[in-house]
Amino acid sequence: MANDIRIILSEENGRIDLLYNGYNIIADSIYNEELTKKIVEMITTELKNTSYDFTTLKKFLEMK
Repeated sequence: MANDIRIILSEENGRIDLLYNGYNIIADSIYNEELTKKIVEMITTELKNTSYDFTTLKKFLEMK
């Protein structure tokens, strides 16, 4: 069985949740709008470096 770590970003709420094998590993969500935006910005930059053509991460996620 693989051990999965999942990060849930809520850009709208500036919230980060960490899950380990489906369970929230910290008692509280992390509320840090600046950190959340920075993570989204870094993901967006990495995706754009792979030749995708989009303007925002949300637009990328909506692509088919």
